[in-house]
Amino acid sequence: MEVENGQQRRVPAFDFSRNNDVHQKEHENCCEIQMKSKMQNNSVAPSALVIMATSMPLPSYFSAFEEDIHLYQINFNIACIIGALFGAYAIRQTSKNLIHIVTSILTIVSGIVFCASPNYFMSMVLFRYLQGLAFGVATVTILTTASEVAQTKYRGIIASLEPFSIATGYFTYSIIASSLVDDGSLLDSICGYLIILYGAIALLTIIISVESPLYLLSQNKEEDALLAIQKLQKEETLTKDVFKQYYEIKDLIADDKTRTFKKNLQEGIVPFIKITVIRCLNSLTFNFLVMSTSSGFETYMQAIYGSGRWISVLLTTFFMIESVGRRKLLASSCIMSTVNLLVIVLVNSGIDSYIWIPIVFLQFFNGFGQVSTAVYMGEAFSVSVKPLYIFLILLLENLVEIIIAATCYDIFNTLYYASLFILFACSIPFSLYMFPETAGLPLKESRWKFLNWITKF
Repeated sequence: MEVENGQQRRVPAFDFSRNNDVHQKEHENCCEIQMKSKMQNNSVAPSALVIMATSMPLPSYFSAFEEDIHLYQINFNIACIIGALFGAYAIRQTSKNLIHIVTSILTIVSGIVFCASPNYFMSMVLFRYLQGLAFGVATVTILTTASEVAQTKYRGIIASLEPFSIATGYFTYSIIASSLVDDGSLLDSICGYLIILYGAIALLTIIISVESPLYLLSQNKEEDALLAIQKLQKEETLTKDVFKQYYEIKDLIADDKTRTFKKNLQEGIVPFIKITVIRCLNSLTFNFLVMSTSSGFETYMQAIYGSGRWISVLLTTFFMIESVGRRKLLASSCIMSTVNLLVIVLVNSGIDSYIWIPIVFLQFFNGFGQVSTAVYMGEAFSVSVKPLYIFLILLLENLVEIIIAATCYDIFNTLYYASLFILFACSIPFSLYMFPETAGLPLKESRWKFLNWITKF
């Protein structure tokens, strides 16, 4: 029994009968670790699939006028802001699986609209709005939930699924586009059916998706929260690791309640500014319009750029985010992005035919920073204000992309990349001394590390 607010609540007894040495061997077993990580991935899989489906930049420029591409992108960004606002409100008010159902249905409907009338302007506007809504809701959901369902040692991997899904969606589109360069209508049809397929799979994966233990505890459902953690860790009984995560989440909620909402907002300002600066910088380099114009609308070049980002995010997500650490990856991203931007400026002033090489490396190293900031977004804020700050970061990111989309193609020249070079050069000391290392730390300790402006490297 435990006492909370003067009331006794029953918590299932811990099973001490199992041999501790056996448990230790099980946790050290590689296959066991992979199974547990996979189960925690499944908890956010519906959102990851929705993001993957809505990250494909459709309709393609084969079937749209040049000026329409800008408009479609702006429609998507506006809808994304609206969706993120809804997601930030809903994530603390209702079940995560209910939100998954809404985003999956939005994705399926958007795919049906696209396949039904891909050559009608208003249909494409509706399509992009539906996609933006689904993307915005799913992004807030996955960034908020990932840090809550994952064990400390897997938190970076689970949270990294957001940038990984975006990179996978764009990479999938670019590969299909480069294969069907002479048949834009077939390209749009295949991508439309793929969107429906992703949405349908997302809807089915809700069956194996586990509810957030933090949400269950906030609803005073202690036993359900314990069982959810047990499923997430893929344990047969309530083990020490299950109870460890259970009490960490309870401690997180209790710590949040010791401060007023206003105080939590104030403490979130510092990490909000830090993360927003890097995320907006990254938006200036990985954007469909930037990628397409810098490649001269050559689909095979977009596939090469997309592969650079996808490989980077793949390696960072599954092999480096926990072992190397967030801050080292972010710092290396800023340093190498600066170097590649300088090369782009120098090459662009001379031999244009070689500019694709530094752009590929720019996408590769820039992916490190995008993964790191995605993880930071789930770690830096208190429970009560986390969805709000994630929404505000996404709001500013999308405003940057709207500005890009509303600007003519002529800006993507030497002056544009020279400006990016200056901005990224300034971000090097910013990433070295203002971001903490949070790998391996409980969420509460991770948040504490963000309270100060300067962090020792």
